Amino acid sequence: PGCGIPPPPPPPILVPLVQPTKPKIKLPQKVKALNWTRIILNPNEKEQNKKSIWANIKEQHLKIDEVCKLFSSKPIEKKKENVVKKVPLEHTFLNPARTQTVGITIAKLPSVSEVSMALDDMDDSLLTEGQVESLNREYIRPEEIEEYKKFKDPSTVFAKQEKYLIGLYSIPDSKEKLKIWFFIINYQNRYDLINERIVYNKTAVEILLTSDWLKLILSYILTLGNILNGGTNKGQADGFNLDILKKLPGMKDRNGKSILTYIIQNIKLVKKDFSNLTSHFEMVKLAANSPFSILKTECVNLSQNFPNIEKFYKNLSKNDGFKLKAGKFVLETKKEIDEINKNLEEIEKKYKDLRLYLFAKQKDYDLPEKLFSLFNNFFSEMDKAMPTEGKEKKKTFVRKYEIGAKMNINEDDHQKNKNSGNNLNLNKILTMAIQHRRSQISN
Repeated sequence: PGCGIPPPPPPPILVPLVQPTKPKIKLPQKVKALNWTRIILNPNEKEQNKKSIWANIKEQHLKIDEVCKLFSSKPIEKKKENVVKKVPLEHTFLNPARTQTVGITIAKLPSVSEVSMALDDMDDSLLTEGQVESLNREYIRPEEIEEYKKFKDPSTVFAKQEKYLIGLYSIPDSKEKLKIWFFIINYQNRYDLINERIVYNKTAVEILLTSDWLKLILSYILTLGNILNGGTNKGQADGFNLDILKKLPGMKDRNGKSILTYIIQNIKLVKKDFSNLTSHFEMVKLAANSPFSILKTECVNLSQNFPNIEKFYKNLSKNDGFKLKAGKFVLETKKEIDEINKNLEEIEKKYKDLRLYLFAKQKDYDLPEKLFSLFNNFFSEMDKAMPTEGKEKKKTFVRKYEIGAKMNINEDDHQKNKNSGNNLNLNKILTMAIQHRRSQISN
């Protein structure tokens, strides 16, 4: 009784959790979980459970291993960070112009390894003549080698142009082999050209020494000059200095015609085929355009390569394919070079005879091309002074002369040329035929 403090409330009634009745399934590996909310039937509420679909469903038989294999969980992949790869800096030691030129060139060249294989055996199936020339032309230069050596770090990355040149430079004896190969490729063309010019010079000397046409022309000039110089200390001449040939085209008669026209008219009275006059000296023109001094220099340059080639290939191993081919080339061509030098000596000797024959002063005509040019210019002026009819006949004659030369080739001509002491190893049948034809015309 009284108004005291009320008693505390009774503790809450704890409802026990419903536990699963099915056994646990042990899985051999982790699988993808099915994210559902499970239902567990209360076994104490059987009447109520019967009304549920879940009390009337039986689980099926599935293979656990198969399910795990199909639905195994993938390991969680870590997100890859965007890592920016650092591109190594490419170094260069070529100037911009060389970089461009080398870049264009190497685009047309095989790889360095293929070049190396080609140089081992001078294999022209791997390198064409043009490629050998390009490799020689663009080979790394001494100043570039010095710049390259400044890079001490072996891991230095170079641009593609530098890589190629360094690779080529690294091939043993590559520079010397490329030079020799290029020389061998060009040798035949150079040899043929030298021989051709030897023919021009040698034949021109012979023509001027033996030509009856030249004697006839000079005789008319001498006669006319003695008449014009009659009663003076310049008359009664037995001959004249050849320099007058330069002045004759400028001398005119009172009708304004060249003195050469008067000479040609008088030759026509003696030689009806006067139209053949300048065509007889065509080889002098060719010799004038093939200077003997340049020819001699070219021969010297050609000859000087052989000792260098011999010295180089003798240091190579016996089984080196390049050495075998270079050695064979030297043996086959040495005789040709000796023959060229012999012909040059013969031309010089014959030219000395020609100078004495014409009373040509050595100080004025020390070289064959000077005398050939003098006569070539004079014969050209003769051609200009020739009547139109004569010019047409001359053209016809030249055509017949060339056609006849080509058609009159046989073994007898070759043997006759060989026996006459002509030691030129020309291999130019047409030239021999022209020489043969020329002798017929002179006669």
